[in-house]
Amino acid sequence: MGSGRKGSGRKFLPLYIGIMIAGIAIVSLQRALHRQEPSAPSAPEIEVSGPVVVPPRLNEQQKLGALAFAQACSDCHGLTLTGRATGPSLLVDRYRVMPDDDYRRAVERGAEATQGGWLPMPPIQGLSPGQVDAIIAYVRRMQAVNPNPSLQQ
Repeated sequence: MGSGRKGSGRKFLPLYIGIMIAGIAIVSLQRALHRQEPSAPSAPEIEVSGPVVVPPRLNEQQKLGALAFAQACSDCHGLTLTGRATGPSLLVDRYRVMPDDDYRRAVERGAEATQGGWLPMPPIQGLSPGQVDAIIAYVRRMQAVNPNPSLQQ
């Protein structure tokens, strides 16, 4: 029965993993797009002068971070980090200069309401420290490829 070479399926392992990650991302995106946004009339608007750039290549940690972000953060911060009615854009200067430890604290403990009418951020349950680090790596990558000075809060 085993006429194939031993270990020949291993060369396709990265392809299989990539397909699985893409499938999970698509399902997460579909769920996020079909959810209704809660209304927050006092939330500020964010102006973006052009489209948000999604990096063509992410390293493995950033890919895991993109998936974790889509599942745990995108309801409030949007899939492209540009913010929604319930949470601010993470592409503005305030969050670009924010230390990684402050991101970790916000995930673990939550954050107070920010200026401009944003809602307080609750602690995010169920994320491992590795997932939090991966989310931060993804956010930093998105910030790096979107140096758009016209994003304002």
